Amino acid sequence: MIDSHKNRFSIVIAVYDDAQLLDEHLPLFLGQNFENGYEVIVVDESSTDDTPDVLKRFKLNNPHLYTTFLPQYHFQKDRRRISLTIGSKAAKNEWIIMTNIDFCPPSENWLQELFDNIEPNDELLLGYIRKKAGDVRLKHYDSVDEASSTISTVVKHRSRLFRLSFRNQDYDFIVVQSSKVHDLLRLFETNKIRRL
Repeated sequence: MIDSHKNRFSIVIAVYDDAQLLDEHLPLFLGQNFENGYEVIVVDESSTDDTPDVLKRFKLNNPHLYTTFLPQYHFQKDRRRISLTIGSKAAKNEWIIMTNIDFCPPSENWLQELFDNIEPNDELLLGYIRKKAGDVRLKHYDSVDEASSTISTVVKHRSRLFRLSFRNQDYDFIVVQSSKVHDLLRLFETNKIRRL
């Protein structure tokens, strides 16, 4: 039997009080030209602004948008990891893309370009958007373990509000096989993450 979810993407985004960014960036996630199909999953971390209303409005015309929320009693230092776990469990496709809403897809062909550049042995990819050139750079990894030191370094720097350059292994999104997402999320257990 052919797996109908093979080579499809689930984009997982955790948000908190991001109504304005959702208004600006969510249409770019929802308007991708990708013939294999995809879904966008937004996990609201009990926002206090207009985030729930913005999400309801977008859901009206976008059947591939799924929204859920993290109850307020989970509002603790590891809420981002918990939110990503919730979003990943809701995901239905082979590949999960984790990113932040302040990231903006560079074009409506972003997912197709990702798809075209996945190599047979890839288990995880780190993606970086070169702002001036507007193109995507990808670092390919055969395993989550191989990428663990890079991801841990970036998360530690981001928790201190520093931003690394691509040379220093910064990234804008993570693409991981759904079967390996648990291994990836374990990397965040010991780090306080505000952003991926």
